[in-house]
Amino acid sequence: EDLYRNSEGGACYATPPNPAGGQYLLSLQGSGCCNCNVNGAIWQQLVTESDRTYTLRMQVFIDDFDAVRVSYGSQSTTFTTANVAPEEWVEVTWQFDGVGEAAELRIQSVGSVTAPGCLEADNAFIDNVRVTRDAVVVDCNGNGQQDLLEIAAGTVADCNSNCVPDSCEP
Repeated sequence: EDLYRNSEGGACYATPPNPAGGQYLLSLQGSGCCNCNVNGAIWQQLVTESDRTYTLRMQVFIDDFDAVRVSYGSQSTTFTTANVAPEEWVEVTWQFDGVGEAAELRIQSVGSVTAPGCLEADNAFIDNVRVTRDAVVVDCNGNGQQDLLEIAAGTVADCNSNCVPDSCEP
């Protein structure tokens, strides 16, 4: 059973069960210090290819006073109760651009210092975090349709089976 430590009194409480299961769960609980802004975070250097798009998918569980910010290099997004249902596990996605070198991928809890009892990050959890490189979409004949989909549908020929429409080859 996953546990997290509550900043009020140091007692451990069971984390909210994730119906999707989980490969791991991380509590992004912050400190009990109202003015410290010491919220939980994880980070890792991630090398990406320039001119490619990546998608981060994860499940989050937050309450009304919590938020989870994801950043990669200078790009970032924040998941709050404005775009995530509170008090339940929700799958979220974020697309970001590759930068062609190592940059820090950071997931951290952020919250409101106006939360009652300074509980600005007492209930922020993440699970099943994964990053994938999005497929390259090729439309060599410029008709607005992906070449591989046209080949699969049989609407264009690919006699040599190299996944390039014959009309695009010399």
